[in-house]
Amino acid sequence: PMTLQGAATPPHDILAELSRQAPAAWADWRPEGKAAIAGSERAIFDGRSGLTRAERHAIAAICAELCGESELAGYHRGLGEEAGPTHRLPALMAHAEMLSLRPHKASRAWIQELERAHLAPRDIVMLS
Repeated sequence: PMTLQGAATPPHDILAELSRQAPAAWADWRPEGKAAIAGSERAIFDGRSGLTRAERHAIAAICAELCGESELAGYHRGLGEEAGPTHRLPALMAHAEMLSLRPHKASRAWIQELERAHLAPRDIVMLS
């Protein structure tokens, strides 16, 4: 993973930078917390899935933006730009927006829309 400045660092350093904390502040975190953050980032961005890394970052960008985290959204947007317009990106983004803002609206119809966009079941799980 990269920090906003582009230097390779552990995933938790990205979070420290984005939360405007000095990386040294992470020294106070328990090892289990650091491992959980690093594991989550690996699972989301490196886990087995038919979603490309660029698609995953494009989705992360919209979710961060919807949560009011514009700096984090910019970070992911930069990494997701290579996704470009794909036939399935609109369906991915709509699903991410629905789950972020209106999770109570989730239904089989949303899953079917993702299936029509040629997502495999594991890709739908990864996206969700």
